[in-house]
Amino acid sequence: MVYRFIAITLASVILVGCGEQKIDGSSDAALKASIEAINQELTPEKAEEFNSSVRIIALDKVDFESIMKGEASPDQMVMDARAYLDGKTPDQVIAEAQRLRKRAEELQAEREAKQREQALEKIAELEQKKSEAEANALKLQNFKISKSRLYQRDDGYIKKPIIELTVTNNTGAPVARAFFEGVVASPGRSIPWIEETFNYQIPGGLEPGETANWSLAPNMFSEWAREVPGDAILTLKTYKLEGPGYEISSDSFSEHDAKRLEDLREQYPN
Repeated sequence: MVYRFIAITLASVILVGCGEQKIDGSSDAALKASIEAINQELTPEKAEEFNSSVRIIALDKVDFESIMKGEASPDQMVMDARAYLDGKTPDQVIAEAQRLRKRAEELQAEREAKQREQALEKIAELEQKKSEAEANALKLQNFKISKSRLYQRDDGYIKKPIIELTVTNNTGAPVARAFFEGVVASPGRSIPWIEETFNYQIPGGLEPGETANWSLAPNMFSEWAREVPGDAILTLKTYKLEGPGYEISSDSFSEHDAKRLEDLREQYPN
């Protein structure tokens, strides 16, 4: 209703008639009559430009956000627009509309420039993040897993899952904690028996070049305790490492980051 009221009020300003060469904004009726009169004295081309300019000025005085928030009334804004137009000649109205158009174009250009600046900053940030993730991936690959095995150890009363693995730290930095993704699957089967993660806080850490053999006991109530066929094979992958003052992770550059970088590069090519 608010938009319709404003549209009807502004539309009435554009009707054609006869009269004076200045806008009379003393009332809605006077405004309508004076604009009708002015249109009668103008060429069709200039009348069209004048009417368009009146609309631009009137709409510039309307703050739709304030109306929707209840902070201002449509009636008051129509009165403000009418008072602003009062006493202006067609040339003054056209000149003012041209100024408003230029201001709108400048603001739009400023917004686009700011958006581009922010987008380029984001591209640089994501490219740096991608480079760091690629470097992390190489470091994680250099934490070698040469042996991995899952079995159930019978302690007489209960069977406990045991993960045996042999690792070598070729990352060039000491490692305090290692995080692993494990998949237990049988040859020829597309769906694994177990997909689970675990991590190990290394007593004394693992220095560069060192190799260690670990026999770890996961929680006996976790997925690792599930019974699997004898032909099932455990495959491990290192997905995060922690050391003195650092952490490297395989998920530091997500699929969302990759898609965002692709979209920004397409929108703002170099």
